[in-house]
Amino acid sequence: MIFLPSNEKDKDNDRKLQKPPIWFVDQEANRLVEKYQNPQGKLLYCKAFNNIDIFRIQELEKQAESGKQPGHLFSTLLSQELDRCNTDLKNDDIGLDNFKKNYGKF
Repeated sequence: MIFLPSNEKDKDNDRKLQKPPIWFVDQEANRLVEKYQNPQGKLLYCKAFNNIDIFRIQELEKQAESGKQPGHLFSTLLSQELDRCNTDLKNDDIGLDNFKKNYGKF
């Protein structure tokens, strides 16, 4: 399932600005945790879905499939993409306490 804005006229602009709902972020992060067997990566995956376009994340997933260690490669590619988006993983505007409150234990 892909979360897309409802207004087709401004689809490209909305996709860049609109954050997906929490249930979607949690669902997709859990999917990636299972796919790559990496429960420690849930914070990174949630961060990515809140800051990177869903289509870009799908591109990175496809790129990672060609690697010898797809999970490691995917996490590396996501981290690099977040850096490009000027996102600091440690000093997030959500904060770790709010993250735990919204997403539960990880």
